[in-house]
Amino acid sequence: MKILSKHFGEIEIEEEHIITFERGIIGFEEYKRYVFIEFEKDSFVYWMQSIENSDLCFLVANPYVFKPDYVLDVYEDDLKYIDMEREEDLMVFVILNVNLEEQRITANLLGPIVVNTKNNKGIQAVSKINDYPTDYDITSKIEVS
Repeated sequence: MKILSKHFGEIEIEEEHIITFERGIIGFEEYKRYVFIEFEKDSFVYWMQSIENSDLCFLVANPYVFKPDYVLDVYEDDLKYIDMEREEDLMVFVILNVNLEEQRITANLLGPIVVNTKNNKGIQAVSKINDYPTDYDITSKIEVS
């Protein structure tokens, strides 16, 4: 399947790699289908490209790389929403914000992206750990260019 991306042009993707977010992403609820594209080979950072809107693409990362003590503590209903049976089937990402002017990259630890790899269902959940910031600085972990 071919899709258009503002950042990548026309790209070929496998339909089985499409992740469906039935509730969408917070603030972008109308867009439900995304595909993950590696930022660089063997990177912990990915582009999460909307299939339905070529302009919509999030930079996401595996939070355990830069915050090994990160705890996924979300509401049980959110995990039921993606039909989670085993924690081992989950992949967890956080949305990154890049501020080129300040040469700063932050991660939203409060609103993790959780994907069930068995059925390709995803959700942006809200962490029950209220101490997690939406702007956790990870600048030293990623090169800003």
